[in-house]
Amino acid sequence: MKLDKFDREILRVLQKDATVSMADLSQVVGLSHTPCWRRVKKLESAGIIKNKVTILDNKLLNLGVSVFIYVTLKNHDTSSLNAFEAAVQDIQEIIECHTTSGDKD
Repeated sequence: MKLDKFDREILRVLQKDATVSMADLSQVVGLSHTPCWRRVKKLESAGIIKNKVTILDNKLLNLGVSVFIYVTLKNHDTSSLNAFEAAVQDIQEIIECHTTSGDKD
């Protein structure tokens, strides 16, 4: 999907505040309500807008420290990777998990 200046502006505004009303979004972007709404729906349908999330304040939740831990797995087959992924999903303190290249998994 090719993005024009209106699409990019819609994405910029929504990244700052996904709760912005369609009326406010259309005013900031410079489109009327219906064309703006159609563009948002098109961006969602195309998978460009995947989710609308709430960003929490880690410090107010006493989660002011982020820790990066490198893990090495014995096996790299699909079932081992799926088992690891399933295991970390059950640990609520793990916020994100990434695969990297190099010596660590």
